[in-house]
Parts: sequence; C-alpha cells; structure tokens
Amino acid sequence: MLGHDSCDSSQATPTISSSSQTHFQPDFTKLHIATINCRGLPKTTDTSVRTHFIRYLRTHNLDILALQETHASSASLQQVFHTQFQAHDSLWSRHCGLVCFSPDLSFSNSVFSICGRFITTTISHIQKAFDPLRVTVIYAPAAYSERQTFLSNLIGHPSSGFDLAPLRHILLGDFNYSYALHLSASPARQAPSSWLQYLEQYFVDGVTPAGSFSEATFHRGLSRSCIDYIFVTPDLINSKRSSSTTYIQPAWSDHCLVTLRMRLPTPASDTIEPSPITGKGIWRAHPRLAASPEFCAKLKSTISDSIASLPLHWSAQDKWDTIKSVSISVAKKFSRRQTSHLKSIS
Repeated sequence: MLGHDSCDSSQATPTISSSSQTHFQPDFTKLHIATINCRGLPKTTDTSVRTHFIRYLRTHNLDILALQETHASSASLQQVFHTQFQAHDSLWSRHCGLVCFSPDLSFSNSVFSICGRFITTTISHIQKAFDPLRVTVIYAPAAYSERQTFLSNLIGHPSSGFDLAPLRHILLGDFNYSYALHLSASPARQAPSSWLQYLEQYFVDGVTPAGSFSEATFHRGLSRSCIDYIFVTPDLINSKRSSSTTYIQPAWSDHCLVTLRMRLPTPASDTIEPSPITGKGIWRAHPRLAASPEFCAKLKSTISDSIASLPLHWSAQDKWDTIKSVSISVAKKFSRRQTSHLKSIS
C-alpha cells in the first residue's frame, strides 16, 4: 500500500461529543466501532488522496468500521478496498461497507439489501470472549420520499434483520436526517413515524447522552447538522466506555468520524449458550415499577401491539420469549427516564 503512515494533526481535529465511565466486570473485551460517510472512495481522480484517507482511518485503532457512499459496485473494487484497509474481513455493497480490522472477530449470517443501502451481520469473537452482536450499517437516501420508503421497508420485512424486539444490536451509519428533531412534537418529520417509534422503543443513542445536544457530524459550507449516528439496544449501553466525533479534513469527507468504544463482559460460562431474554435482565427490573400507572399503561400497550404483530406460525415458546424481551426493553427505557419519579413512589 502506498502513502505515509503519519497524519498531520491539522488534517483532523478530534472533538469529543460524549463520554462516560462505567464500572465493568474484571473480565472484558474492548470493541471500538466507528462510522463515516467516505463520500465515494473511488470517485477521486487522485488515488493518493484515497490512500492517505484510508491510512488515516487505520490509525484510529478500530475493530469495526462502517462506511457509507462507498460506490464499491464491483468485486474487483471491493477487493482493492479490502487490501488497502488491510482488513481481516469485510463486507461491501454499492453504498455501504463493513470492515473488520481485528483478527479475533468474524462476520456471519450477513444480509445485504437489494438496493445496497444496508448491510447487517453477526459479529463473533473467535475465542468467545463476548456474546455475539448484531451490527447493521445503513445509508439512508437523501431524497425525502426515497428515505421514507427505505426506512419503512427496513422494519417491515423480517429478512432485513431488524427483529421485533432486538437485543445486542448496534445500528449505525448516515441517516440523512437529524434524529433529535423528531423527539419534539414537530409535524415536519423527515423519517416515517413507524421507524422513529421503533428507534425510540428499542434503541438508545450510543454517542450522545440523553438530554445533551449532539455534535454536528456533517459540514458543508455554512451548513452543519448531525445526521450520522450509532444506536445501541439498551442491553449494551452500560458497556460504553467513551465516544467521540472527529472532524475530517474536507479533502477526504464532509462527514465526521463517529466512534463508540465499548468494554464487553466475558460470558459467565463458555459452555452455556447466552440467553439474553431470560436471566438477570428481566429480574433486575425495579419492583416499584408496578406501582407506576404510566409504566403499566406503557407496558400493556406495547405488549398488546407486539402480540398483534406476532406471526401465526410461531410456537408458544417463541411468542413468550418475544413478550419477555419486549418487557425488558420497556422496563429499562422507562427506568432510565423516570429514576427520580420511581424514588418518590412509596
């Protein structure tokens, strides 16, 4: 590979958008995952620009890198990218890419959309140092109508890899809209309500803490906005170590590199298959939740909606497991938002 390993500090000035310190189990494995819109790696006429950009990205000590606007439309170009990134594994479509830098990780059960705008895969540790994760990268269309259709279809088709009640799932990429704007009552929604409700119910922002303002991730002229995100399911948020939003020089991209650093606990036993829907998650729900009418109403409506959408051919056990996982998600999200309220319930 050509180019220099060093990168002038003027090329990228890091800006920390959020950070947290959490008590972790003694045994853990780090996972550094990031996303960036690379603005068309093969489009530049000067291949040295691409070479230096890729080398710079490799200096960030990442395990997994999600890419959007790759234009990796041919097998030969995908192989070029794989080689230049010095990847141990990689997945490519015309719009997206997932690059694995760690020899300890592997991809499996990968799904590609026909449109090429999302890739979802399972990430496993070869030594089973942590339970497998589901990772999905998306590149939503910039055009309003196309984006509405794309995002609606993501949660409307089981083959997309978006479970009814996801667990251990990381969702990241270029959403092409500012998510925070839709937490208000504004009628001008840039994404379908079904998609926004799905994110609100089953995911949390892995970069920006609740109540904080997101760092801008897109810069073009005087325009600045946050359209690149890393979302995680609530069962993963306590594994967060830190996050950052890093400015990239305009010659490479008008998007920032958004990074989430995690410490994933080692499974209690390598001989026991991990079961995220039974065990400590549900049993650690605050018992005083039952005294909150708001929580009970929320839980009832969510379970009712979930039951109504369950496939008829599912077994009773599958349906029960789904109901339990839905209950976990509702309890965790409600507890985080209502901590002060719960303390006042007698």
